[in-house]
Amino acid sequence: METLAREITNAGEAHACVSGWQRENPSAAAFENVAIGIAVCKPDGEILQTNHQFCEILGLSEEGLRGELFQTRSAADATEKWLMVHQELLTGERDSYSFDERLRRKSGQFTWTNVTASLARNDVGEPEFAVFALEDISERKAMESAIERLGRHYELMLHVIDEGILVVDTEMRLTFANQASVKMLGWANEELLGRYWHEVNCPLTGTKGLMEKEGPINRALREGVPGQENDAFFRRQDGERIRVEYTCSPLCDNADIHGAVVVFRDITQRKQYIEALQNGRNHLKNVLVNVQKTQVQLSQSAKMTAVGRLASGLAHEINNPISFVSSNLFSLEDYVRSLIAVVEAYERVESTDASTRDAYQDIHSMKKQMDLDYLKHDLPQMLAESKTGVARVTNIVHELRFFSQLGEENEWQIVDVHKELDSTLDAMLDEMRQKKAKFTKTYAPLPSVQCLPGQLDRVFLNLLLNAFQAIPDAGEISIRTGKDRGFIWVEITDTGVGIRPEDLPRIFEPFFSTKQERLGLGLSICYAIMQRHQGRIEVNSKFGVGTSFRITLPQSQEMSIRPLSGHEKS
Repeated sequence: METLAREITNAGEAHACVSGWQRENPSAAAFENVAIGIAVCKPDGEILQTNHQFCEILGLSEEGLRGELFQTRSAADATEKWLMVHQELLTGERDSYSFDERLRRKSGQFTWTNVTASLARNDVGEPEFAVFALEDISERKAMESAIERLGRHYELMLHVIDEGILVVDTEMRLTFANQASVKMLGWANEELLGRYWHEVNCPLTGTKGLMEKEGPINRALREGVPGQENDAFFRRQDGERIRVEYTCSPLCDNADIHGAVVVFRDITQRKQYIEALQNGRNHLKNVLVNVQKTQVQLSQSAKMTAVGRLASGLAHEINNPISFVSSNLFSLEDYVRSLIAVVEAYERVESTDASTRDAYQDIHSMKKQMDLDYLKHDLPQMLAESKTGVARVTNIVHELRFFSQLGEENEWQIVDVHKELDSTLDAMLDEMRQKKAKFTKTYAPLPSVQCLPGQLDRVFLNLLLNAFQAIPDAGEISIRTGKDRGFIWVEITDTGVGIRPEDLPRIFEPFFSTKQERLGLGLSICYAIMQRHQGRIEVNSKFGVGTSFRITLPQSQEMSIRPLSGHEKS
């Protein structure tokens, strides 16, 4: 019995020990050597006998405990529950019971103990005595309390962090959410916990799809590899999406993965700021482009004004003398024709009149000396070339005068642009027949436009002539029209030789031409006319492929030019 007593560690062993001790040797020392506190009580809990360890735990002597109801040592809030459980033991509903309870020591302080109780019955099944085993667990409880406080401390730290923190288990259910994440996602904490990860992470629509989807959370749970997402979307409780960046780290215990921790930050506002800055930057770029374009236009306008004055002066100064030269050339042509006729008459006489042969011999020598045959052939050609040159100078004067007088026409009219285009095309039939050009028209319904018809026709004529002349032998020319918020546009495109990139910036400059025989005022006149109409002319050309000119006009002259659209800038 003494050896057995040293091994007693629970209530069952204590009960057996005490029963044997009471039957065989009431004074046996085994009862005192038990490692836990033991009290033998009446069935109702009145203490009959205790061992030394029991007294040590409560800080009382055996005499001080004897006759006391064991349950009265418990805290007041636990006594009623203890009495109810002990009653179930007496009625046979339980064979034993065990729980952690605070018991009052002699000093009045309470200490944590584990109480285990069992009941000994006689042969007829009536309760004979109760055995209470008592174990001091105050150190364990203190450690548990410290761990709990530490856990609460860490949890409080997680809750005060600005970043959202979510914990998911291996089934991808949320098991923890700090206050920041609850606030950002708009859920109550109890509503959020237990939900699947895909209910928060927007791109995923189901658990199966979630597990198959490659992503940081999946790799963390499957491979134990940390990951991050720099631009993702989380779904709020109200269905709205927020942009986030997050990191994901696995929760590992040695080689076992128990879940993952997601730390995220709402970057919606930051992204909005970045987009706003980008939009502002793009706006400033557009403003800069428009300013540069305006500067070019102003510079071009200044050039055009200066050239207009020069053209007016040149046209005036050249026009009078060139008129004299032209008139004299026509008269000279008549005179030369008459002189040649006289010479030819003399030649006929020379060949038939023998009586004057000696006199004609001198004339013949003079003819040979001056190479009269060559003169008769070359002089008409020289006169024809001179007339062509004078005609060209006359045309230049005409162009200069038209250029200088662009601002003088003021007969604004409401016209149909399509009719003006068709009228210009009819005037170019001869030019069109000279080349095998495929011609297409795509007219959109257009409103009537307020313009100077003569000047607008001149723009159409110059652009169409350029298109036909740009096509070597065969090609395509297309005319398209359209409207856009109070403006109409006409686009003339050819599949000709195109314009070299280095020439594009200069094509609207006066007297600049890529063709040697041209004066270089055609596009300058177009530019000046479009300025007069508060419109614009733009070009898009690729050398070796073709060229497209687009003119844009307001419906009425009361409208101002709006900012260029993306198509127009190109």
